[in-house]
Amino acid sequence: MKGFPATFQPGALRNSAARALEFLFLCGMMVGAFACPAVASSSETKTSLSELTPAELRSDFDRMRHMLEEVHPGLYRYSTKARMDRVFQSERSRLNRPMTKAEFWTVATETVSQIRCGHTKVSLDDASRTAMSEARKFPLRVLIENRRITVLFNDTPDTETIRPGMEITKVNGHSTAAILRRILPLVPSDGDIETGKWNEISNIFAQYYWLAFGQSTEFIVEARNGSGGKVVAHLAGVTDSERRTNHNVANAAIRAKLQELRGWSSDNLSMRFLCGGEVAEMHIGHFVGDNFSQWVETTFETL
Repeated sequence: MKGFPATFQPGALRNSAARALEFLFLCGMMVGAFACPAVASSSETKTSLSELTPAELRSDFDRMRHMLEEVHPGLYRYSTKARMDRVFQSERSRLNRPMTKAEFWTVATETVSQIRCGHTKVSLDDASRTAMSEARKFPLRVLIENRRITVLFNDTPDTETIRPGMEITKVNGHSTAAILRRILPLVPSDGDIETGKWNEISNIFAQYYWLAFGQSTEFIVEARNGSGGKVVAHLAGVTDSERRTNHNVANAAIRAKLQELRGWSSDNLSMRFLCGGEVAEMHIGHFVGDNFSQWVETTFETL
């Protein structure tokens, strides 16, 4: 791969005895983006709830540090080498007890996030991602603005106590301020930019909560309604598949409003002709996925 030292051979790590996490480093460079091959888990049968020994944890952490120091083009762009050395040393000192892969992920990602490169991230291995997808996680989708957590959708099957627009104040006894203080260091971003962090947390809040606060399946949610009154609900967690097929009537009003705001298309990529074909209108939600490059090429050929 152009741009990386010839001595970097992550494939050789696949035969190591301790490989707790898959490390996916996307290093943004002026000549393009390069993805390093992933490093798999130490045992295909271990899930994110399985414990790894301190020796396994430190071995994986040292391998991660070696990979970063050898190939990352901007490791010291925002932090000096002396500071990053202190970060590595401090985070490694936490690996003094057995941890699950989910717990180790929080240590590894806190370390990587301090590089302050939004394209350098730590990813769970396939088994752990599957476990998280199938786990019953926080059943509300949220929007974060000004460090306030607002309910966007209620993904429980039929519980309407917590409704879109309510402000969450506590989850399982944790204040929203405490929750965000715990999650924020886990989210990478470029330099000191925080807007991307809040957007990332809003998009996958349930996953971050699952990783940062343990694998709870029941949630006591305290919220504030539009008149300022306190609302408390005991909610069961939902899986990713249940969330995708949710039809809770509590979301009907916001879904209708969102459809109105989207206008003529709710697809990520779409085009239509107006004025008898004299004008074309394109709708582009985001620039990744949905075969974006092919869509652009085909669309402009049509135009």
